[in-house]
Amino acid sequence: MTRQIIHILTGNILYIVSIAASFLLFPGASIWPTAIALIGVWGMIACIYKLSGATNLCGWWTLLLSATYLAVGIIANVNHYTSIVSSDTYIPYLQNPDSAIYYFDAMHTYDGTTGSEAPAHRHGYGMLIAALWHLTGQTIVSPLIVNMVFILLSIIASGIIARRILSAHISKDRNWITSCAMTMTAAVCYYLNSGTLLLKEAGICFAMAACVLGATLLISQPSNKAKTILLWAGLIAGLALLIFLRHSYILFVAIAIIIMTPWQRKKIVPALSMLLLCAAAWGITQLLMHDYEITRQTANIINGNGVANSYFYDHPQHATYNNMVGDYFSHTVAQRLLWLPISIITQFLTPFPWNFGRDLIYGYTLDYAHITYPWYAIGAMVLFYIIWASRKSPKSLLRITLAGIILWCIPAYLFAGTVSRYALPMLPLLVPAAVYVLAQFNQKRSFHIYCGIYAIVLCVTLIVCYNLQHLGMQ
Repeated sequence: MTRQIIHILTGNILYIVSIAASFLLFPGASIWPTAIALIGVWGMIACIYKLSGATNLCGWWTLLLSATYLAVGIIANVNHYTSIVSSDTYIPYLQNPDSAIYYFDAMHTYDGTTGSEAPAHRHGYGMLIAALWHLTGQTIVSPLIVNMVFILLSIIASGIIARRILSAHISKDRNWITSCAMTMTAAVCYYLNSGTLLLKEAGICFAMAACVLGATLLISQPSNKAKTILLWAGLIAGLALLIFLRHSYILFVAIAIIIMTPWQRKKIVPALSMLLLCAAAWGITQLLMHDYEITRQTANIINGNGVANSYFYDHPQHATYNNMVGDYFSHTVAQRLLWLPISIITQFLTPFPWNFGRDLIYGYTLDYAHITYPWYAIGAMVLFYIIWASRKSPKSLLRITLAGIILWCIPAYLFAGTVSRYALPMLPLLVPAAVYVLAQFNQKRSFHIYCGIYAIVLCVTLIVCYNLQHLGMQ
């Protein structure tokens, strides 16, 4: 028996045993339908990874461990939403206000259910959940499993993006590049954890990853026509999903395409075609979601009017920060730009790696989201790339990293850095720079010195943030 077969058998057994143990520890979800769905999801993801063109055991284990965490997390969270509060999977008890709104939106769309929390309008995410329920029946479990699929596909897409950007420019083989990018993406706990919650983020992460993967057509042409068609399909699928999830990210995709385009003569036609697709998606959004007055709403967010300020003002842990920044949403554009460095630092550091139990009311897995150290490590490599490595790096890498940084800064500007989950979908644009630094500079003494200094500065900054935050809560 070969080493690879032993790994595969061992991993699959561990996955099944983990699911079985989770049902015993966290009763609530229907056992057989849920177990069959989770096993089927892993089988599908493993096949897609096999077909991706660059596989190794590291990438396979990254996906398996990610799938295991997501499966166990979903089962545990369903228990949190049902059994421990004497509810069921049909109408779970969701304390996260966004999750509750989406679920009741879906119920209202699905069968006209009304109640104290019934929505005034149909939201796009609720519409997607309702469509799913026509296949599975009404249950909290099925949209969570779909979110699991979204995140696992996003991890694979992140690996392929890095491979397409870097394989012609560094000495590492394509399998190493792909698995390294996948591991980095999966290691960002907040990113992975979004696949266990009834929130839009998992779908948006997948949509952005699919769109960016499609946009890599502007960098290199695939080896055959079938792969080219798949990349275009990924872009279209991503834009279609954003229509229902968060229309503003269609603008993000357009910005990324503009920045990633080399603007050579042969690239202008595909770039303009992609921008036309973005424009079409934006137009379709306004037709489908006209009740939300999409264009006006987006303009209000940009200029600071009509924003849901509860993100910023209504949480006691924001007290000290709120006193420092003042009435942020009444500031002028110039004032918010001056504050942007602090907003960027805040968004980079949150969720802070303490107070793990603070968000437990929203689901057990929210604890995991606070393990932010892998993200800090990736951020260190991206920062190293920006300061020292970008000048001699491939132009395609510089462009996609620049796109990722600009898009990552937009939520920081809009919300003073306090809603870091809005920046999660930009991770696949930033990971290639981290992979490049790890491949090219890992053995260099200067990089080791930089890492030591970075760790010290980060530690001091976190201590200061911890004391400031808890000072405001006293």
